[in-house]
Amino acid sequence: MISAPCVYTLKIVISLTLKVYSFVWGTIA
Repeated sequence: MISAPCVYTLKIVISLTLKVYSFVWGTIA
């Protein structure tokens, strides 16, 4: 069973990654 803090941190990391990716993609495009 995965602990809650791990899931919460993972969600934050994924969210930030998507924001950075979309930002970079918008800059390139």
